[in-house]
Amino acid sequence: MYQSFYTGALGAGSYMARMGVIANNLANINNNGFKPKTAAFSDLLNYNLNDSEDAVTELQSGNGVRMQRTYTTFTTDALAPTNAPLDFALVDNNTFFMVQDPVTGAITYTRDGHFRRGQLGEDFFVMTEAGKIVLDQNGERLAADLPDLERMIAALEEDYEEDEYESDDDDDYDGEEDLPRVGVYTFSNPSRLMSVGDNEFAAPEGMEAQLADSAKVQSGALERSGTDLAKEMAKLIECQRAYSYALKMVITSDEIESTINSLRGYEVRHMRLKRYEDMNLLELDVMKEISSIGTSHAATALSKLLQKEIRITIPEVSILGYDETVNKIGYIEELVAATLVKMSNEVNGLMLFIFKLDLANAVLEKLIGQKYETFMDLDELAFSALEEIGNIIICSYVNAFTQLVGVEIDLSVPSSTVNMLGGVLTVPMAEYGYETDKLMYINAEFIMDGVKLSDGLLMLPDIGSLNGILERLGVS
Repeated sequence: MYQSFYTGALGAGSYMARMGVIANNLANINNNGFKPKTAAFSDLLNYNLNDSEDAVTELQSGNGVRMQRTYTTFTTDALAPTNAPLDFALVDNNTFFMVQDPVTGAITYTRDGHFRRGQLGEDFFVMTEAGKIVLDQNGERLAADLPDLERMIAALEEDYEEDEYESDDDDDYDGEEDLPRVGVYTFSNPSRLMSVGDNEFAAPEGMEAQLADSAKVQSGALERSGTDLAKEMAKLIECQRAYSYALKMVITSDEIESTINSLRGYEVRHMRLKRYEDMNLLELDVMKEISSIGTSHAATALSKLLQKEIRITIPEVSILGYDETVNKIGYIEELVAATLVKMSNEVNGLMLFIFKLDLANAVLEKLIGQKYETFMDLDELAFSALEEIGNIIICSYVNAFTQLVGVEIDLSVPSSTVNMLGGVLTVPMAEYGYETDKLMYINAEFIMDGVKLSDGLLMLPDIGSLNGILERLGVS
């Protein structure tokens, strides 16, 4: 139910972002040299229904889509004659004029060739409408001296013959190749260019522009905007309809959930605990004792697997908010590995075990003889090993828990990931955010070779199951 709600909400947000891209394209329909952007979407995580992760099945469930990026295709569009001497149009695809900010010296690139003659100090240069200086084929500022401009413009005309133009400065040039001209540049991968506004693009660090010697430039003309009004309006209509369907999914999910809540309202009103934070000190002590037995069994199982003595500290059970849990385990952008298992039957909820790098390396070094600088370096074997270790720890904990409390718990196939800590903890928050905004964090550290190794274990029964557990133990 909640998945359909969030899938619809993600879809609506993605289509809103796409409409923003379309609106930007339409707003620039009269801007010379503008290239429309296209939104690229990617699917969020899909998983197999009622089957293992690697099974081949058509029964899959996803979590919606997101707009991954926008890209621009720098192909030449229609040219319009203006007969203005400082209007230039690029004829070739993936070519650009290079311009420089006279204040900061920053270099950007544009396909808008609508230039003018502007003054900077005592000198005159060829400038854009925004006041940036156009650079020549040598990366130097292009002076706007009238004799030179006439020679440059004439050199761009197909019927130009150099001997028809005479000047006292002819001896300063060794031929047409030395004549300063509007520089035309290209990139091996122009899709990496970053839009910086004003119809200009900047090259990311390490990406160098290359002079396009053979590029053609049409003087006295401008390249029109690449926005196709008919196509963009068709995309807009399609996007608006998809947005409305996504909102209907959100509204329908919300209505169904309201109905479910009203049906189970009687049961909820008669439960003593309605949130994790309603637990008193006695109930927290009971959960601490249960966790102590569970983590001891987990340490024993891990010790047998690694054939190594492993001790564990006395666990602490804390009811924490999202930010508090993040700070307790590490920091929000810290890379961690995590294994998640869903509980069902007499207890419904989640078990989440979080590996930090020191524990992961200690385990992997013993199992496969390797250590890793970061979790991003994990190969398939190491990732599978961590997933199995996480599953063993969770299963050992749950087995001890079921024997002590006297309940039956079924566990799902484990799911594992490598992600930032903040992203990992959003999963249980999203799963049970309708009941509580708190997490039950079990803090215990494994001790191997005298070294304390950090980990994180979260047991998250739903509120109804938590009440049932405490009633069975006679403390509710």
